[in-house]
Amino acid sequence: MMITKGRSPWTVPTYERQRLLLARLLVRKPAFCVFDELVTGLDNRTAAMVEETVFRAVRGFVYITHHINDTVLEHVDEVLVITKQGLTEFTDPDEARPMLKQLGLLA
Repeated sequence: MMITKGRSPWTVPTYERQRLLLARLLVRKPAFCVFDELVTGLDNRTAAMVEETVFRAVRGFVYITHHINDTVLEHVDEVLVITKQGLTEFTDPDEARPMLKQLGLLA
């Protein structure tokens, strides 16, 4: 971890703060979490490792993202897609694939 001098005497960069918060969260083993853009800024390999680790550790979660991948679809029970036209709900993630591909949301 890198600590840099900032406005306060010592600050932790945002990306390091996120890593620390995620580590603290996983140690506590919560029953339910809300993740908003969990792996933004990570390369594909690291993102997949983070997602696998989180999905094994947390029993229930809401995953908010602009780009979904196969790893996420394998671990979810339901997909909600929000567009300008409204909300579309899929109780089978595989049924959501064609729409997600059409919208360019499936990575």
